[in-house]
Amino acid sequence: MRLSRVFAGLSLVALLGTCAMASEPIHISANLRGFNEVPSKFTAGTATFRATIDQTAQTITFTMTFSNLTGPPIASHIHFAQPNVNGGIQVFFCDGAGHTACPTTTSGTISGTVHAADVIDAGQGIGAGDFNDLVKAILAGKTYVNIHTAMFPGGEIRGQITVSEDFGDDR
Repeated sequence: MRLSRVFAGLSLVALLGTCAMASEPIHISANLRGFNEVPSKFTAGTATFRATIDQTAQTITFTMTFSNLTGPPIASHIHFAQPNVNGGIQVFFCDGAGHTACPTTTSGTISGTVHAADVIDAGQGIGAGDFNDLVKAILAGKTYVNIHTAMFPGGEIRGQITVSEDFGDDR
């Protein structure tokens, strides 16, 4: 009887610890380069993606600063796939066709907040609106961000999303 109370107490501590961790913001980032695209692209374009996941609010607040693209972005997204493999679109950042318009310059910033309702079904098992499964894929290192241009409609630059340290004041 005493042993079962100990296990019950330990289970409660583990459960509360998991809930507390879920309320902590998760910082993610990616460095986008043409060589990371599949197939690779030879381009001077680069970008830095930084975001914070709020699991309680089910949001991802992001900023992506890009430069030296071959033309203005025509779209940017989060895709679901491991490195060196193309995957389906899970979240749009911009495209101007039903989503926020992309900047009209070759260097600039794309920023905003993604909500659970923005998660779409790419046919890979993460359903529309399934924010929690998207976060699991992000934390497993199986998502990437890319920017598409007219010269490279399949994607000019790409970076695998990784968990990062707190951005502090430099965000």
